[in-house]
Amino acid sequence: MSSLLNLPLSLVIVILFDLLVDLSMADTFKIPLASMSNVTSIWGTPRGAGGIPDSSNLPNK
Repeated sequence: MSSLLNLPLSLVIVILFDLLVDLSMADTFKIPLASMSNVTSIWGTPRGAGGIPDSSNLPNK
């Protein structure tokens, strides 16, 4: 624990800043990919717009 107390303050600030930047980048990349997956299918066509239908509209016999 005493080795942590001997670190210069500027080094501690740089380490903390780097951790915060890494966390914010992770959130930035995670959010757009999660929101896009609900809008388009894997072929890039919005579901129900001429692509693969959500469910079949065949009449019941």
